[in-house]
Amino acid sequence: PGPSATTASSATTSASTTPAGAAPAKFRRGLVFSLAALLLTVAVGTLWVFYALAPAEPPPPPAPPSEFAPIAASDLLASLKQRFVGAYATSGEAGERLLEIRADGTFHYQEFGTGVALTANRSGTYVFAVRQATKTPLIRASSLGIIELRDEKSVVCQGAVFTRLP
Repeated sequence: PGPSATTASSATTSASTTPAGAAPAKFRRGLVFSLAALLLTVAVGTLWVFYALAPAEPPPPPAPPSEFAPIAASDLLASLKQRFVGAYATSGEAGERLLEIRADGTFHYQEFGTGVALTANRSGTYVFAVRQATKTPLIRASSLGIIELRDEKSVVCQGAVFTRLP
C-alpha cells in the first residue's frame, strides 16, 4: 500500500475525469446548436407563413373615365391659344387677382393681399380640354383647377370672373 497504490488510484481518477468530463461538454454544445437551429427554423417558418401565404392585395379599381378630354394639336387648339392667351384681372368683391395664360402652356396666378397680407403666387402648366358631356372648351390648370372660357374678353377661375387686360 505504498506509493504504487496512490499512483494507480490517481491514474484511475485522472483517466475517469477526462473522458467523462469531455462527453457532457460535447453533449451540451450539440444540444445548444440543435436548439438554436430549431428556433431559427421556427422563426423562418413563421415569417414564411405570414408573408408568403398572406393573401395578395387586390388590384386598385380602374380609374373612372375622365370628364375631360384634352384637345390634340389641331386648328382648334391653335384658335383657342390665339383667342385666350393673355393677361386677365379681377377687382372688387372677388379681391384683386391676376391670371396670365402663356402660349408655352404655362400660367401665372397672383392674388393680392390687403394691407400687410402677403401676395399669393402660383405657377404651373395648363392644357386646353373639352368637357365630354357638353363639348365645351376649357382650360385645366395644374394647381388652379378648371378655367372656364366665356369669350375672348373674360374667363372664370375659382368662382371669380377675370376680364382680359388690354
